[in-house]
Amino acid sequence: MNFTGEHKENKSLLRLLVLVGWLALWWLISMLVGQSLLVPSPLQVFRALCQLMTQPSVWAWIDRSLGTITLGWLLGICCGFFLSLLALRFPFFDLFLRPLLWMVRATPVASFIVLAFLLVGSVRLPILIAFLITMPVVFTAGMDGFATVPAEQLKTARLYGMEPSKALRYMYLPAALDSFLSGCSIGYGLAWKAGIAAEVIGLSHGTLGEQIYYAKLSLDTASLFAVTLLIICLSWAAGYLLRHLLKRMSMPLR
Repeated sequence: MNFTGEHKENKSLLRLLVLVGWLALWWLISMLVGQSLLVPSPLQVFRALCQLMTQPSVWAWIDRSLGTITLGWLLGICCGFFLSLLALRFPFFDLFLRPLLWMVRATPVASFIVLAFLLVGSVRLPILIAFLITMPVVFTAGMDGFATVPAEQLKTARLYGMEPSKALRYMYLPAALDSFLSGCSIGYGLAWKAGIAAEVIGLSHGTLGEQIYYAKLSLDTASLFAVTLLIICLSWAAGYLLRHLLKRMSMPLR
């Protein structure tokens, strides 16, 4: 008997039932509130989403938001991982960098957005914000992964005079791989949230964040929900593809 296939079918059915349950709860809440300005029904949001997707410029908005946020995320990954390698090689650098990264993570995103807007303007603002959000997450994930290498292995490597490059290739990178991939995944979700917030506050032209701003001005809650739903789907789909790509690229290191 194929219990694995049956388990997958049951799990898919359960997910579908959960989705239907949440939609029913959403519809019930909208009926109880009775004000589409506050809580539009799922049908109203679906109609607004269909209207949004039929606009010729929607793909340009998606392309700009997806491109800028993903670019900032990739830059944050590269910088965070490079800094983690430097901190691994020079422990004092880790002590020097930790307070700065703690400040970056503790500072409200809105403060970063306002300050960065004055420096780089609205066009590059989502890139910079996505970078600043991703970099500390990846750096911390890399350092946490490096710390999982057993002390006995390090002593043995030093005893036999293993070169630092080989220790990095055969010990540190495999140990940090899962933690690094997890940091990249978490960083992408945070980058989307912060990047869209930067588009809204900075009023970046031709972006999904700009459409959220205009929906707020016109008090069009259904359109606001529709754009938000589109952003959630884009974030999930792009994150899934990028995580899959990163895992495939990391297979030679395992």
